[in-house]
Amino acid sequence: MKPSIALKMNKSEIAIRNYKVLRKCTFGIQKIVSDWDDTITNGDTIHLIFDCLPESAPHKLDYFFKIYMNEYRKYHEQILPHKPYKERNNIEKEIRYQKDIKSIELSSFDACIKQHTFKGINREQLCSQCSNVRIRDGFNEFITYIMKQTKDDPLFEILSVNWTSAFISEYLKRMLWKNTIPIYSNDLKFDNDGICLGISDDSRDDIRTGYDKLCLLKRIGSGKRIAYIGDSSTDVLSMIYSDLAIIIKGGSAANQLRNMNFQVRDINQDVIDPSENVKFLQVDDWFDVLALWNTDLIKLWYNYDQRNSKLMCPANNIL
Repeated sequence: MKPSIALKMNKSEIAIRNYKVLRKCTFGIQKIVSDWDDTITNGDTIHLIFDCLPESAPHKLDYFFKIYMNEYRKYHEQILPHKPYKERNNIEKEIRYQKDIKSIELSSFDACIKQHTFKGINREQLCSQCSNVRIRDGFNEFITYIMKQTKDDPLFEILSVNWTSAFISEYLKRMLWKNTIPIYSNDLKFDNDGICLGISDDSRDDIRTGYDKLCLLKRIGSGKRIAYIGDSSTDVLSMIYSDLAIIIKGGSAANQLRNMNFQVRDINQDVIDPSENVKFLQVDDWFDVLALWNTDLIKLWYNYDQRNSKLMCPANNIL
């Protein structure tokens, strides 16, 4: 492990202590499943599909985003307030809500398909958009470490509501030299020459909502201990189903879990007692996630920080 990684982490004494306390949470985990947009990436990536459209295209992203937002506002302002599950404060209500919003999540996509918006896009062009993906701090280091531990049977998988897996797969391929990571997402249909037909690839799973994610996670994770990583309310049901839920700070997942009376602990702010059975853990970045699996990183970070006289507690109190 390079010392530069310890420098990049720049973590507090509380975080370093918690890494040790929380190692037990990762014991026995057989599969790590992660969301893509705003979890692995620093921002949504749907716009990258629209960036492939020619200048002459009659409608761009803004047009279809307005369609989605009109449906979203109409539902949340006029329909949801009259539903018995409007509070979304337990699992049953959240499931009913997630089922209910599928038509909203499909509204802009269906409009694109109806107008053949993506017809003629070259798959290679779509894959090349991976160079415009902004990745969260620590993910590259995390996935490199995890893939070295599980070369034959990938421990890590991606579950996304994105409209395509093309640039997701290409990003991982370029970063890891090859991609063996399973990706579960929606996709567009291409002909044998790699030209988009402007329609959905019905051979892929239809993943639009948090409930869709939950159903697929149950299928791919059946009989295994799962860690799920996400950021938004679309990830909440999958987090509840999993054995360990890691929440990337900044999204709506933590607030929604608290709304459902689940306790969310913050790895960088809460002093976590060794006796606690932590299931919902909020982190700042993927360096936090990496430290839960790679114990050598904690030692390296401590040694680096001790040399620079920043950490004022004995090593045996941490390690």
